[in-house]
Amino acid sequence: MALKFYTHLETDKYNIGLTTRTVYIYDKHGNEIIRFKDLIYAYMGCVSNNQDLLVIKSSGGRIAIYSLEELKLIKKFRFSEVDGAQGDNFIFTKDDKYFLNIERHNSSNETRLS
Repeated sequence: MALKFYTHLETDKYNIGLTTRTVYIYDKHGNEIIRFKDLIYAYMGCVSNNQDLLVIKSSGGRIAIYSLEELKLIKKFRFSEVDGAQGDNFIFTKDDKYFLNIERHNSSNETRLS
């Protein structure tokens, strides 16, 4: 049975699939290399421009950063004390120096860049 992913990302080396609780990393031949289960509600992902980092954003206000060189978790943290969905975008700057995240609070229509 094939897995259905909420998000599918590709790099030169990997295909990456996100489900609710699991990040799957496959080689280009479809062989599973590793899976991570560090976040719940992890629907959104972003790969750095140099393809060294993978960032996963959960709808629960948490972010996990993975090294695609070492295939391991680098850091996991709560980026906001918000309640509710965090489905807004995030991206690396072109030089990969910064990672930009948009936060939205349920009690407001306002967003915040972090």
